[in-house]
Amino acid sequence: MKMKEYHKSLDSFETALKLDPNNYEAITGKNEVKMKISAESSNMNDEERLKHAMSDPEIQQIMSNPQIQLNLKKMQEDPMFAQQMYRDPEMRRILDKLIAAGIIKTK
Repeated sequence: MKMKEYHKSLDSFETALKLDPNNYEAITGKNEVKMKISAESSNMNDEERLKHAMSDPEIQQIMSNPQIQLNLKKMQEDPMFAQQMYRDPEMRRILDKLIAAGIIKTK
């Protein structure tokens, strides 16, 4: 979290919660990360966040996937498509990661 790689922090807390769904530290840590993501989106300018996110190899790999690019474009054009994508567990994981990294903005 100190390195502002919130998507990685969320992954760690999610892994801990899979092992122990009632783990207090993982629950509170995950909530802290989500609050940091919200705070960062208003404190950091978009270019800065994108540059930081795109320096991460995992984010680069996701963003270089043509299917992900196509889905992101469709999601911008059609909010219903975004809801459909979010129902798919794998796409939800990817979208949550992109939101946490600052690639996708939510309202």
